[in-house]
Amino acid sequence: MITFKLTTYRKEKAYQGSYFFILNKGNNSGKPLLTPCPNCFVCLCENDQDKEELYWLLFGMWQGKAIHPHLIGSVIPFIRLRELSDLIKKGLEKLTINP
Repeated sequence: MITFKLTTYRKEKAYQGSYFFILNKGNNSGKPLLTPCPNCFVCLCENDQDKEELYWLLFGMWQGKAIHPHLIGSVIPFIRLRELSDLIKKGLEKLTINP
């Protein structure tokens, strides 16, 4: 079972272990990133394998525009941390149901 924790990226904080970044503002919200940007979340994972699986799950969800319907905001669209977390959990459930 893959476990993860999403948090808001803070420039002054040093992150350790397995992690990647997720863009949270703009039309590309939900796009996984290897380097941080000012408007992103951090996905903290237990190990590198979980990180890789989550990264590519999110990439597929972003590429397939599965996150797009959940964006809010009239000028600059964005996704809330809780909604993104729920979307990731639903994506993981689909992966375990249909391996």
